[in-house]
This record gives sequence, C-alpha cells and structure tokens, in this order.
Amino acid sequence: MEIYFDEAGNSGQNLLDKNQPVFVVASINFSLDETKEILSYINTDSSEIHFNRLRKYGKYHSQILNSLNHELITSERVKVIYYDKRFALIAHIVDQLIEPVFHHRGIDLYKKGLNLTYSNSLYHFGFYEWNKDLFEIFLNLFQSMIREKTELSINTFYQSAHILNEFIEDYQKQLLEPILASRKYIVPILDAIEKYSIDLTLPSVTRLADLWNKEVDHNLNIVHDDSKQIEFWKDFIFLVSKMIGNERVEVGFDYRKMTYPLAIDSVELKSSKDVIQIQLADLIASSLSYCIKKIHIDKSTDDKFANDILASKLGNIKS
Repeated sequence: MEIYFDEAGNSGQNLLDKNQPVFVVASINFSLDETKEILSYINTDSSEIHFNRLRKYGKYHSQILNSLNHELITSERVKVIYYDKRFALIAHIVDQLIEPVFHHRGIDLYKKGLNLTYSNSLYHFGFYEWNKDLFEIFLNLFQSMIREKTELSINTFYQSAHILNEFIEDYQKQLLEPILASRKYIVPILDAIEKYSIDLTLPSVTRLADLWNKEVDHNLNIVHDDSKQIEFWKDFIFLVSKMIGNERVEVGFDYRKMTYPLAIDSVELKSSKDVIQIQLADLIASSLSYCIKKIHIDKSTDDKFANDILASKLGNIKS
C-alpha cells in the first residue's frame, strides 16, 4: 500500500525559527486519478502545484479551498501530524535532560504522562509567568548545545539555566531542578544524540506509519518528498521495521502507544515534480501550516483564508 508524504515548515534542528513556527507532515492514500481529480480545481500554468506560491494570489484561494473540500478529503484517506515547534523543543528538554535524571532516581517519567505534564508546565511558566527573554535565551542555548556538543555550549546553557532559576519564585524552582541536575550526565546524553535527533521528521513519519497500519492493516510503501532527514534515518527505519523480530509488540502507555516492528516495507524519496500525490500532500501540509500559524501563533483571527481552511473538510479531519 503506497502512502505519500510531504511536509511544511521544516527548519531542521532549528525549532525556534520565527518565520516557520509550525511544522506539519501530511500523508495521503490516493491513486493517480483521484489526485488529479482533487487538484483539478486549481488552474495554473506552472508544472507543479505549490501552496506557498499560490497563496500569494487571491484568485487561487477559492480554487485551493475547493480542493481541500473535495469529498475524498477524509480522515480515512488523509492523516496529518503537526507541532508548535517551540513546544516540541521544550518536550526535547524533558526527554533529553529531565528523563535521564528521573531514570537515575528510579522514576519512569512516561508511565503516567508526567513527561506531558512537565512539558506543558515548562511551556506555560516559561512564556507566561517567567521572564520571557531569559526563557527564550535558555531555549536557544539548549538548542545550540544539542547541535554543537562543545564544552562552551554546555557551560553556556547551564549558566543560562542557573540565571533563569534565580529569577523565578521558590516554589517554581522544582521545575528547573532536574535540568540543573542533568549537568552530571550531559556528556553521555550528548554522545547518544544523532545529527537529526531533535528534528521532527522521523517521529512524524514513524507515528503516521503506525496510525495508517492500525487502520488499514497493510504494510506500507512510503513515498516521501526528497528529504535529507529521511535519507539520514532510512537505515533506522529499516531497523525498526525489519530487523527487530517478527512478533508485534505495543510499546508505550495508555493512548500513547506504537506497535513495533513498524509495518513499513520500503521508503522511497522522490521529487514532487515527478509525483503529483506529493504535490497534493504539500498542498495539505502547507495549508494547515499557514492556517495554524495565522490563527494559533499570530492570533490573526481576521485572516479569512486561514479561517476558511480551518472550516474546510481538511481542517476537520482527525489529527
């Protein structure tokens, strides 16, 4: 079963890109004829349909919306995943720094969703209660430490954490205490981090693949737009799909479960110029990225096009 993927808002390991604060991955299961039918409303002389070019011209808005409201746009044929990238970076702080500290203290951070509580708490206090400038410096320096792995980047990050800790109420300091305590383990933590460990492409593709398989019970042939991240992770995807045994096992807690090995037979990287289904996946991902950024990040509630996307069939699929 072929599933076509594309993404919008990909800034790699820079999750603090102010111009692209939202990352969306769209996956679709449409035949060539179905895809042509969905895109038939869009009349352009270009050989390739790109949302970010078309959205600049008002005449294309209604055409795009006609495609997004096509009867074939359903939760059974379209699956998407999206992120506020700042929140995702905070979740990485919880995963990469706080979880090892809790593990050494004999606490499973994931068992009762404590990782989610922690991520939400850091996001709330960081952006709404604490000194926002200091918190953003703290986030930037964490990202730099993950990317650079140098002694200077390590020391600079933990200095920023101590400074932030000085400016918060005493009862809130317990939120930062495990982060400060992670300094003891930071060398093995960073040694285990790969080039694209905080990039969001791999978890998006694997999570969506798991959702597809749970619904259709078929092995997947993934066709993804050219992606250096997916190229980097292809061997890992093969490992967790083909090399970890035949017995399928659910991993995780409550609704946060995935089944391994993943039911992925192949991953192909192709140019969107050559595969019209990837162009449709781009239209879907980019439409949602635009809509979410305008309404939920920029708070531009008067943007008609964004509101129309949100009210469309696409805006109401399960995600």
